[in-house]
Amino acid sequence: MQTTTSDEREEFRRAVRGFLAQASTEDEVRRLMADPVGYDRGTWQRLTGELGLSALLVPESAGGQGLTPVEMAVVLEETGRSLLCAPAFSSAAVATLALRCADRSLTGPVLSGLAAGSTLATLASDQVPGRAVTAAEAPGGWRLSGAVTHVLDAHIADLLLVPVTADGRVRLFAVGTGTEAVEVHRLSVLDLTRKQFRVDLSAAPAQLLDDDFGAGLEAALDGAAILASAELLGAAGRCLELAVAYALEREQFGRPIGTFQAVKHLLADCLSAVEQMRAAVGAAAEFAGPESDPAERAEIASVVKSYCSEAAPRVAETLIQVLGGIGFTWEHPAHLYLRRIKSLEMMYGNAARHRARLARTLELEPA
Repeated sequence: MQTTTSDEREEFRRAVRGFLAQASTEDEVRRLMADPVGYDRGTWQRLTGELGLSALLVPESAGGQGLTPVEMAVVLEETGRSLLCAPAFSSAAVATLALRCADRSLTGPVLSGLAAGSTLATLASDQVPGRAVTAAEAPGGWRLSGAVTHVLDAHIADLLLVPVTADGRVRLFAVGTGTEAVEVHRLSVLDLTRKQFRVDLSAAPAQLLDDDFGAGLEAALDGAAILASAELLGAAGRCLELAVAYALEREQFGRPIGTFQAVKHLLADCLSAVEQMRAAVGAAAEFAGPESDPAERAEIASVVKSYCSEAAPRVAETLIQVLGGIGFTWEHPAHLYLRRIKSLEMMYGNAARHRARLARTLELEPA
């Protein structure tokens, strides 16, 4: 995989931020919240064509840029900051990373489609208790049955990447969504800027992508937790910006409220949290790929996700506190950031889950 310098990453960040400042305005976010599709195809085509977003993590051998999760974390920080409504996180980041963690001899054609922007994919790994997905090998190929829930962007995905556990082995399958064997049901969720679905599979035709995906799945989920932390960082950083701007312009008792010590302390705590998130995400992104040591990656993923999952909501809640009554209104974007942050908090493990895993790893659990 190629690596970039810090100067190159900052230049890339400026390009992404400049694009999203025009393409993901608050008005556009609110429009897409109400749209059944939930993203603008023209904007997505520009993201993939002008910025090469869909090809970022795809190996060069499959037509991609061959970059690393470090560069993707830069992008996702900006998509979190702008509340982008598009399959950047689900397809270009998580699904592509999962395919990178799988058998390259079988995933090449899928990766090529993702790189070109002609294919959208999403990882469907959260299986419904009592209806866990099963795989049966038939004369015409594999068939999957069962249910998966909280699948991001399943309604627009061309492929579902479904891990299936059987006989002590995890296999990874690709399921096309254009058949009657795949039913997609939208869920009512807190985050209005992203759509999540329950997917029911009824003997759905599937392509086997990896016959032994156990280690790959662990790598993919750890990487997804790190990338989710990058979006949390971006959203929290924007909340801090909004809080500071309001504290400087809102006056009470003849002076800006930002000059009062109590408000200063609130904002200083938020700045400290955001900077710690930035340091943690920057360090963790180096380990988000399948090439890193599994034990080290798992530990680092749990550290960054547990911290960001607690710090980001505090920053968003502080924004609402500083705003006062305005923060509770539908018209102000504060609640949209809080919704995105609370949703990301739960994705790929919340703070409690990751702290528990860290305790087991470090043998800190009580006997």
